[in-house]
Amino acid sequence: NEERIEHIKRDIAVLEQNKGGDFIITVDGKVYDERTAEGEALITVINAKCGIGEGQYPIGSFRGLDLHVERAKYYQTDLRLIGEARYTTAASDSALGCIARIENLAERLPTFLTEAETKLADTRHQLEAARQAVTKPFEYEEKLAELLSRQSEINTALEFKELSKQQDVVMGEARAGDEAAEEEKDCEYENDGVSV
Repeated sequence: NEERIEHIKRDIAVLEQNKGGDFIITVDGKVYDERTAEGEALITVINAKCGIGEGQYPIGSFRGLDLHVERAKYYQTDLRLIGEARYTTAASDSALGCIARIENLAERLPTFLTEAETKLADTRHQLEAARQAVTKPFEYEEKLAELLSRQSEINTALEFKELSKQQDVVMGEARAGDEAAEEEKDCEYENDGVSV
């Protein structure tokens, strides 16, 4: 949405303002400017202070954005850069790998911005198409009315046929009952020695 786009733009501006020649990261209150040392400090803090399932832990900062870590599961540790929006990447098992992933995440913000702008443009296009579809009259209205009328006729005919079958069954049972009564009467007359 538009708000997320603005947040990403402001975070990109913060990263640009804090772009320096040397890589600098703050981990647990201490400033590091050497990749191996800062990566090792990062891994040490993650292992010592970030419990599994305890939520996000603020670990430091990178180029003006807050750096958090979260261990959702034993085998899943996420690094997050947080400015006005949040950006997540999986942590590496190696010290230098973690630093590289933080750098790569920061460099991907323009890509996130492009994706958000594309998604917003697509959503606006879909919304406009939906608005046009709602105002457009249903082009098969007459055909629908004709088919509904035909369906009603067929349903009436089927109901009439079903009622006729039920009447025939009832009438058949009544005739069978009358014939059985006549046969019974004939038998009574024969037993009395009277022939008909």
